[in-house]
Amino acid sequence: SCWFSAIIDTQGTDTYISEQADLDGPIDKRQSRSQRNTLGPASAHFGVAVLIDLQGDDLYRSMERSQGSARFGVAVLLDEAGDDGYESYVDSQGFAYCGAGFLIDLAGDDYYSGFNQVQGCGLVRGIGILADSKGNDTYIANDEIIEFPSPQSAEHNVSMAQGAGYGVRADYTDGHSLGGGIGILFDGGGNDTYRCGVFGQGVGYWQGIGAIFDISGNDEYHGVWYVQGASAHFAIGYLEDAAGNDRYTATMNMAQGAGHDFGIGYLIDRNGDDNYKAPNLSLGAGNANGIGIFIDYAG
Repeated sequence: SCWFSAIIDTQGTDTYISEQADLDGPIDKRQSRSQRNTLGPASAHFGVAVLIDLQGDDLYRSMERSQGSARFGVAVLLDEAGDDGYESYVDSQGFAYCGAGFLIDLAGDDYYSGFNQVQGCGLVRGIGILADSKGNDTYIANDEIIEFPSPQSAEHNVSMAQGAGYGVRADYTDGHSLGGGIGILFDGGGNDTYRCGVFGQGVGYWQGIGAIFDISGNDEYHGVWYVQGASAHFAIGYLEDAAGNDRYTATMNMAQGAGHDFGIGYLIDRNGDDNYKAPNLSLGAGNANGIGIFIDYAG
């Protein structure tokens, strides 16, 4: 009913929510969570939605489909300044399915949290981008409250987050597979923390492309399976960290430059004294006609 909407907020510390319950506290502290098919701030369905906030320490909290989330449309959230908090459950923070979703934060020590398909996630014919220019930022795809159990390990969530490109695999069901989209997380500087479960931190699945770029800072990456420049099934996963003394930890399988089943996985660290803790099929591993590439240039 509305093909275009825009909000421009010039000053103040603001709160952007989808419903009154979002004021009750953090999403991960609620007694129950469910997908309601509602649209939140900076969410586009068959249209264009733009939210621009110019200053203030702002809070963005919605269960789903918000904070730069697009389905058959274009959604943009631009926050220019402040230490901001972004909280969601699913399909948010630079998410797109048959469209383009952007979350762009230009300054501040920011906090991003979600569960599934968040923080730069592109599904079929979609491009989802989260770009944070500077600050000491934290990116969390929740893997402590298990509500999206992974086929790889039911003790962990499927994250599809932090630079994830994802397609529809149907070769073992009705045969109508659909190639994945493009998911990108870009961080321009600061000492950052990245945490996820299965599928994240520069991961591609079923003809998708997922990438994470971190330009500078002493960063920490923690994931489980198919993380940190990993791919499966004709896809590309890419992680590049340009500078800083970084720590990479993956706990179960296929990580840190690992490609599976005609997939290509890259991990490139360009500088710094780094530490890698890797599981099976990692550190430049290729499996089932996959290609894994691991490069550490210096340090």
